[in-house]
Amino acid sequence: MVFPLAPVYEKAGIDYRQRKALSIHPEGKDGDATPYITIEYTGQGKEGQRDEITYDYLINATGPKLNFGATPGLGEGSQLGKHTVSVCTLTMQSMQMRSYRRFREG
Repeated sequence: MVFPLAPVYEKAGIDYRQRKALSIHPEGKDGDATPYITIEYTGQGKEGQRDEITYDYLINATGPKLNFGATPGLGEGSQLGKHTVSVCTLTMQSMQMRSYRRFREG
């Protein structure tokens, strides 16, 4: 079964963009602490164009192979970066739950 994802996410109020992530900047830039991601369009008639998108929460689905280093800012190789959570392995799931609990508790 194949269907477009954008309309599904739109109903939930999620800004879904299937683009190529070039870099992630969780600390912001130039005196602005707002996190952002640099992306490159891969379709929609905008191939090759780049954009910067700010975010509150970011889901960067990199596929089934653990290669966090493929996107600068996520980590190195199969090692998680400082601002990265993953649910690919049981150990990573446990780490993600601890991070989520800390977030919820403030």
